[in-house]
Amino acid sequence: MKNQVFTDIAYVVIVTMLLVSNAIQGQEKPSIKSHEVEPHFYIFNKPGYIVKSDNNIPLLVKDFIPICKEEFCLSESDDLRLKDYFMPFSSRVAKYQQYYKGYEVEDAIIIVESKEDTVTMITESLVERLSLNTASPVSQSEALTIAIEALEAIHEVPGWLDSSFVNSYCRNCDGSFDSIRYKKILPRGKLTIARKFGAEVTAENYRFVWSFHLGTAIKEFRVLVDAKTGELFDVTDYTCY
Repeated sequence: MKNQVFTDIAYVVIVTMLLVSNAIQGQEKPSIKSHEVEPHFYIFNKPGYIVKSDNNIPLLVKDFIPICKEEFCLSESDDLRLKDYFMPFSSRVAKYQQYYKGYEVEDAIIIVESKEDTVTMITESLVERLSLNTASPVSQSEALTIAIEALEAIHEVPGWLDSSFVNSYCRNCDGSFDSIRYKKILPRGKLTIARKFGAEVTAENYRFVWSFHLGTAIKEFRVLVDAKTGELFDVTDYTCY
């Protein structure tokens, strides 16, 4: 009789555990895209999201990146690296930078707000479904030559090649002028993944490029050269007017 009772109890325990296990497996996972917030949370023309699922399963900070990569169609080649964070009041706000095959993806960030180790809201500008060949880029010197030629084509001479503006003036961002404020900016090239200025943050607008910030007498330009083809990709005047 006792054996029968123990058998019945064991059966009930096993059935209960199976039911609980199935219920847990049937629950919805924490979701980032469950509820979009109002437009005033937009950044880079992308919406923010309140982070919760229909049955309010919390999304823990430690689980955030794999779920984020899944929901925003990021591949094994994509990585999210912590770039900056601050702690207003009881919350923690962290900014993550997207990388692809080890290269920074310009303007591709996700801002994560959390409280007590639980994510509460994100605002994102990630580039989904990137597919770029980053092997065997052209040399930096070759790309720099193309960048210089691009400036010469618009009648601008890179500062380190021009000695005629020792006492030149440069307008500050507030509209005032400083004498001899300009510093000769030597070429600083880096391999990155970037889009043309003003283009949408979508995969088709991004290229693997050499990026240079080149100064002239009173201006500064960003010049992008396609790192695979060696072709000029974009020239942007970064000067404050």
